[in-house]
Amino acid sequence: MRMCIFPKSYVYNENEPEFYPFLGTRFNPAFFEHLEKRIQQLCESGIEADLILFHPYDRWGYSKMPREADERYLRYVIARFAAYRNVWWSLANEFAIRTAICAPSTTARPCTISRAHGSPRPALSSRPP
Repeated sequence: MRMCIFPKSYVYNENEPEFYPFLGTRFNPAFFEHLEKRIQQLCESGIEADLILFHPYDRWGYSKMPREADERYLRYVIARFAAYRNVWWSLANEFAIRTAICAPSTTARPCTISRAHGSPRPALSSRPP
């Protein structure tokens, strides 16, 4: 099951989410506990959780975070969810649109972070443009 970690905003989805990933600059424990519960439920049902790490459908500023914030977020998410056998990492939805991480010199960063922070199986994909 594909799911974005960050909330999405577009023509047919202008609802505010129940939880946000950040409270100011700090991670929101309630958001990540909720997401982890869903990942666990999928795992128990034998369903893959395809976590989309980035996307451009944003009105909250997540798609414009500085590189340091992107990397802090990646380290946290990978450390928290990498042990689940059903997690598949999708680098980005509409990857070509997310210019902040699209440069050839930076596309390997999530893989490097994934390996450095204990992901036993860094299954990583990106939707082609």
